[in-house]
Amino acid sequence: WLSIHGAAAFDRDQTVSVFETNIRVLGSLISNHMLAKREDLELMSDYNDELLTLALDLGNRLLRAYMTPTGLPWGSISLKTGPKFGETPVTATATGGTVLLEFILLSQ
Repeated sequence: WLSIHGAAAFDRDQTVSVFETNIRVLGSLISNHMLAKREDLELMSDYNDELLTLALDLGNRLLRAYMTPTGLPWGSISLKTGPKFGETPVTATATGGTVLLEFILLSQ
């Protein structure tokens, strides 16, 4: 399913919380990719990095939230278009740091 439908998974004009999407969706995609790649676990013998592809797509979409004067992200963005006009600039400072683990893993 992922190899056929995965590319369109995040290409939607849906506003999401940057913090929640990072810790729940992006974090899950990355950790499940890491587990699927472990040959010793024999979880998915036909796995071809589909979860990593989705994680990279989502990570690139979330990066748009950080294009602010302060570097602290918007609190929410559209997955398709980025921050929407009139979006509140209010965000939690924790959101600026909590993404470190996920984005470090994606950059490797």
